[in-house]
Amino acid sequence: MSIDMDFARRDDCMDSLVPSDLRMIIGERDVALGQVGDLSMLVRQLVHALRKAAPDHALPAKAVDYLKRKGLQGSPMRSPAQSSAGE
Repeated sequence: MSIDMDFARRDDCMDSLVPSDLRMIIGERDVALGQVGDLSMLVRQLVHALRKAAPDHALPAKAVDYLKRKGLQGSPMRSPAQSSAGE
């Protein structure tokens, strides 16, 4: 039984490319998740400001409802890991 060396070389090339591609994709995902978190926080701040400025306005409730439905509401209190990372 013989081994096709061209096939083996192609597999080796693919194995060496996959980890770097995967790292790149994970890095892009992490950046996107950070941006979503930042935007969610900004929306919460805008909701708070609008509630103070116009308590009867319906938009803050809609924004909070959207954040809840998408799982982006978060907690108003930071976890210990988040508070120490920001210092």
